[in-house]
Amino acid sequence: MSKKIALVANSTWNIYNFRQNIIKKIIDQGHEVVVFAPIDEYITYKENYHNVKHIGLKSLDRDSINPIKDFLLILELYRKYKKEQPDLIIHYTHKPNIFGSFAARLCGIKSISIVTGLGYGFIRKGWLNEVMIKLYQLTAGKKGLIIFENIDDQELFKELNIIEDKKSANVNGCGVDTTFYFPIIKEQTSPPFIFTFIGRLLKDKGVREFATVARDLNEKYKGEVKFVMLGDFDPENPSTIDKEDLLQWIQNGFIEYKGFVRDVRPYIAQSDCVVLP
Repeated sequence: MSKKIALVANSTWNIYNFRQNIIKKIIDQGHEVVVFAPIDEYITYKENYHNVKHIGLKSLDRDSINPIKDFLLILELYRKYKKEQPDLIIHYTHKPNIFGSFAARLCGIKSISIVTGLGYGFIRKGWLNEVMIKLYQLTAGKKGLIIFENIDDQELFKELNIIEDKKSANVNGCGVDTTFYFPIIKEQTSPPFIFTFIGRLLKDKGVREFATVARDLNEKYKGEVKFVMLGDFDPENPSTIDKEDLLQWIQNGFIEYKGFVRDVRPYIAQSDCVVLP
């Protein structure tokens, strides 16, 4: 019997980059897909899935810590879940996991939360960390299934008494489209040896450590190494680096900054080492 499956994320960018594989799988199995996410330029994914219904979310601000906005998000999700009546809702990222799970419970709809990473709120200790733990305990924690893409995150949730063993599972990431990303043999070349960082320019992602090592190795092996950085600033994230720091790294000549890159494959292909600090 055909079911209606809902996917909920904090951006259409998230859907475009990470969820198209599961959308295709659900459709191939004969089910209907509805997506809930704030609309951005990546709504172009709809060109590949004309039968997928996309419902924009106006109240979801992934970086806001305003409780009024979060309350409005619960109301918006509740109304839209009630109208669409999916058979199952799959939530991705913290705000959908927490507030979406609560809205789904109010509607009497089964839901699953996917923890793709912990982010700033969990990494940095303080009041925000305590609030997020309590919210997970009250909403997404022991009331429904939580799936983790990192076993360390799963163990932390157990230590914090957010989940029980029978209500959690672990998978090895969200998967990679191997027809799009596939190994390319790099021919042996003369120096420089190329190290490449790909990701948002956040302190929590190790950008500063990457730059420090780039400085030290350029001083020691000048002309023999090259450090390339791909990614954009995340202004709303408290962990984003200062633009002046990036400018200094570039001007000092030990970082080549390529900015935001939509297709990273050519840069991976020319790299000798991809670094994820």
